Formats: sequence, structure tokens, C-alpha cells
Amino acid sequence: MMAPDTPGAPLLSVRDLRVRTRHGRTLVRGASFDLRAGEVLGIVGESGSGKTMTARALVRGLSDGVHADGDVDFDGTKVLDTPERDLRPLRGSRFAMVLQDPFTALNPLQTVREHIRESLHPRLRQDRAGARAEVVRRLAEVGLREDVADRYPFQLSGGMRQRVAIAAALAQDPELLIADEPTTALDTSTQAQVLDLLRTLQRERGMALILITHDLRVAFSVCDRIMVMYAGTVLEHAPTELISRSPRHPYSLGLLLAEPSVTHYQDKLSFVPGSVPAADTVTHSCAFADRCAWRKDTCTESAPPLVEVGSGAGALRHTSACIRVAQVRQDMDSALRSESAVPGAAPSPVVGEPLLKVSGLGKTYRTASLLGRRTETTVLRGVSFDIARGESLGLLGETGSGKTTTARCVLGLTTPSVGSVQLDGTDISDYRRLPREQRTRVRRLVQVVFQDPYASLNPSLTIGAALGEALTVGGGNERAPSSVDALLDLVGLERDYAARKPSALSGGERQRVAIARALAVGPELLICDEPVAALDVSVQAQVLELLRDVRVCYGTSMLFITHDLSVVRQMTDRTLVLRHGEVVEAGTTSQLLDAPQHPYTQSLVAAVPRDIATAAQSGR
Repeated sequence: MMAPDTPGAPLLSVRDLRVRTRHGRTLVRGASFDLRAGEVLGIVGESGSGKTMTARALVRGLSDGVHADGDVDFDGTKVLDTPERDLRPLRGSRFAMVLQDPFTALNPLQTVREHIRESLHPRLRQDRAGARAEVVRRLAEVGLREDVADRYPFQLSGGMRQRVAIAAALAQDPELLIADEPTTALDTSTQAQVLDLLRTLQRERGMALILITHDLRVAFSVCDRIMVMYAGTVLEHAPTELISRSPRHPYSLGLLLAEPSVTHYQDKLSFVPGSVPAADTVTHSCAFADRCAWRKDTCTESAPPLVEVGSGAGALRHTSACIRVAQVRQDMDSALRSESAVPGAAPSPVVGEPLLKVSGLGKTYRTASLLGRRTETTVLRGVSFDIARGESLGLLGETGSGKTTTARCVLGLTTPSVGSVQLDGTDISDYRRLPREQRTRVRRLVQVVFQDPYASLNPSLTIGAALGEALTVGGGNERAPSSVDALLDLVGLERDYAARKPSALSGGERQRVAIARALAVGPELLICDEPVAALDVSVQAQVLELLRDVRVCYGTSMLFITHDLSVVRQMTDRTLVLRHGEVVEAGTTSQLLDAPQHPYTQSLVAAVPRDIATAAQSGR
């Protein structure tokens, strides 16, 4: 989709937008862009790039202690200069925002009906019957049934909560919608549904849309233009097909190459080394210089401005903030072509004696209400698989398919209703009844890396204390590293990290610590439950490459639980597809993704936004 370069004034015009804290720290530096009605602009970058701060500044939604200056003109209204009492009526009616996490954005004490009713025009809210009918109509617009109106947020899936948030944001038919990471951590099918919904509503209404994301595949599938931000600075701004085919800033190229491929195995996952610096530490040089493979001394002498690097005009303009773009453009094009043209050789499936054997696993939850009414919910039905020593198996499926329940049964956190779990020849199905010695042995054989690196570490312990505690548990295991320093070396962290607490670490660094803690006991089986779902694309690649190294160095078997087909392609030998608690398809990963047989697997593969291989070959 490419919106025409329509004449006339833009709906939104931003010039030299700056965001600062009350203490003088700069968060966003000099962002400028235009957005016309009917256009979709993607703002892309890693965490800390200034994407959300930019979006919140556009609607004066910054938190206390943070302020914006510059010029933000929304259809003649100077947003940053308008008194709050005059700006308040515009929120919802003319511009609206969908936040990243719909679970925290929705009031847990309000029903869906109350959420949407609150967002309706005041005149419509006063008509009770009219408001009820309008809520039903708004739910239908986002593909939800009428009975959803009386549910609470905790009774909805992640995708349904996101649809409710979109319905509430669009309740007054705004001309501009800002969607902040609307598909983060959603499974593939739900992500596709939410993106299709946003596209459809945007086209039908002729609405302007700003999509904030760290996933370039998502941006390619929705946006007309993409603005790449880094450390509070705009580094590149161009039509989507130009950035996908020929990026003109090394950071944009790095983000493209860091996307793990869904279509082919990569021998080495690409990533941008290092992390995003604070915006106020790079005010007098190229913000990306310290991480750039083409850096020269001239890159640190001054902050480069955005300059034209193409012949397009208006919506077709291509600008870049790289002073060496003319010298390195051929190298960048070559790197992108080689990434898309040379698939790696997928490793051969591991064959051998199984370390883990799961047979006929089933789980049914039984509950009773205060009135004595009993209900049964079956979440697993006849799940069977095995994992050989050194093998990596993927469990693929949408939210609610039974992936995590399967892992909990393997870990002994949940007792299966039927079936058996054998680990290294020992039946551990009823883990809690095992003798203490056997439970200790199981804990040394199998460990887990959880999805959320923020919640899986004790905030009161230093990294050294947390790892030391784990080493004590694994004492005497010859597979286990011998010290905290050895663990930090293993996961690529400096040894002085031992003195830090989790609050001082980035998301990727915390996940490395979580992996180090799991490896401290020398496990033979590592269960990875969505280990990169909450991480930026470049950090994802670093963590996945680390897990590959662990598997090679230690011969560790792995069970990968994920909804991300690119993770399955890059990290597993075989894959099981779960749907409603049942295995609907199984096979080698390459066979399953290249030629899926079951309609459900086919739908998962079809729902994936294209990766950079397709983008580089065909444009948008």
C-alpha cells in the first residue's frame, strides 16, 4: 500500500520536536515529519530510541517531569501551545492512542461495555439505549460478538483485549490514531488479525495512522513510510519500499539483518552489537557511531543532519543522517543481497536415546462454584513426544494452545491428569511425591528460561548473589560452570555485572543473567518459554545466538516454546504444532514450515509478515 502524494496541507506537521526532563536530560532531539490524512507512518527502533516519547509528545501525554517543545501542528491546532482545557476535547474525538499493553491499559474493575461507553461522545453517552447499541456496533467493527460487552478484561485473550482497546480508541472516529506496539508478544495469527483490523479501519475511514514498532516485518506490512529512530534522533525517513530494498543508514540495515528469517536457516544470526545510549550522551556526534561497522573519525566530530539521498519529492523523499552514505551504500546493498540470497544449511536432526519422553499427556482442571456447580476444562489431550540428547524441539502454537501447560508438566510444576513424563529413565509425572534426592536430581537435569526477564530475577539480589545461589544448588555437577565469573563469561557479560542489581540492566542483559542462572546447575535439558518475545529484534538475535552456543558447547537438549515461526526455524530440529491442547502436526522444522500439511499450520505460516529476504528481492 502506498498512499498517493496528495496535495494540500498535512493533517499533522511536526518540526524540531524535543523532549526533555525537568533535570535537563534530552530524550528526543529535533524530530520533524509530516503526515497526511490516509497515510500510515511507522516509527521503528530499539527500546530507548525515543519512539514512545515522540508519540506521547504529539498528544501532550507525557508524564510529570517531562516536557516537549518545538512545533506540533494538528490541522491548525498548535498542540504544545494550546491550554489543556482546550486540548482535552480533541483527545478521542480527533486523535487517539492505543497503548502497548492492553491488559494494563484496561481497568480490571470495568466491563468491556463500560470501557467503550466511557469513550463515546458525551451526547451519545446520555442516551442509555443508544449507547448500548453503539457499543455493540463498535465491538462488531473490531470483530467481537455482543456477549463480549459484559466480560471483564481478565476474561479475554490478549488479542481480544487489544481489539477492545482499539474499539475504545476509535469510539469517536478520530482522524489520527497512534498505535504503540499493538502486536508485541501476540501470537502470529492474533498479530495478523490485529494488523489486518488496523489496516481495514484505517482505509475505510481515510484515517491517518502512526504505528510504533520494533518489528520491521510488521512495519513493512502496514506502513507507507518508515521513520527510523535511535537515541532520540531520526536517522532515516523514507517510503517503506525504499527502506526494505535499499536502506541508507547503517542502523536501518542492522535492524533489517537482525530479523531472523522465517524462510530459511541462517548459519550465523546477525545483530547490532552494544546497546542504545542515552540521547543526551551523543548530542555532538553521530548517535550510532559506537556501534557502526563503517565508523570513521569524522563521524564523531558533529551530529549529522538529515539530508536527501534520493531524487524523490514529497511523500517519496528519502533522507538519511549518515555523512558516509555515499561511500558505504554499495557495501550496505551487498550485505542486504547476501543475507537474502544465501540460505544456510539447516542442521541434521539429532537421532539417539531420548532424554525426555512424554506419553499421552493430558490435563483437565476441575473447579466448583459457591453453588456447588462443577466445571471441567481440558487443556491437554494425548500429547506425546520425545527429545533426544542434544536435540532441540519446538512447541509451536497460539496463546491457549497448551504449550506452557506442557512445559509445567515436564518441570513438575503441574501434575498431569493422565499420561507420563520420563526424564532420563525416571518417571517424574507426579514430581511432588518423588523422594527428595530424586527431586534434587530432576532440578539439576532440567532448568527453565522464562519469557519475562524483568519478573524472573529477584530485584533485591545482586547478579553475583543470584548466580552464586544457583551455583550452590548445582555443586558437584561436572557440567556446571565453576564460578560466577565463569557464568558471566559464558553469557557474554562483563564480570563487574556481578555487583549490579537487575534494575541496572537492560532487558537483553537480564535475559542473559536468567540464562546464566539456568546453566549454573549444568542442566541436560533447558526449557525456553518464549525467551525472546519481550525483547527488541537485535537483542533477540543476540540471545538466540547465545542459546545456540550453549547447545553446541554443552550438548544441552532444548524445548523451545514459542509462537514465533522465525525462532522455530532458527533454533529447532523438529517441531510440534499444538492447537486446543492437541498435537495437530509434527515433523522436522524445515518440512513443517516449507510444506505444512494441516490447515492450522498452513494458516500460521500464511499469517507471518514477510521477512527481509522477500523484501530485498521484491521491494514492498
